[in-house]
Amino acid sequence: MSAWNLIGWIAAAAATYAVVRWAIIKLSKIINWFRDRSLLKQSDKKNLAFTLKEKTAQGDYVVYQGIYSQSTDTVIDGQKIISQQVDAEFENLHSNQPLVIYE
Repeated sequence: MSAWNLIGWIAAAAATYAVVRWAIIKLSKIINWFRDRSLLKQSDKKNLAFTLKEKTAQGDYVVYQGIYSQSTDTVIDGQKIISQQVDAEFENLHSNQPLVIYE
């Protein structure tokens, strides 16, 4: 699946995500969320850990974070994070791309 197809699928599935609001989106919190789900990620080598970052017209950041199963073409766990700020590490990771896949 191409990155753009995955972006479309993530956006379409967003209604099923848990929504959380953070004061600031920090890369360390993103990584900890993935670590808490490491067994899920490792259960199938085709599973992808991802974040998709958007900025709304109101200036908020919206980040979709999850584990995507290429085998079933579904997000098997995910959350939607809303914040007015992101830290420099996270911003740099997403500098020129809305979608980041984590190894």
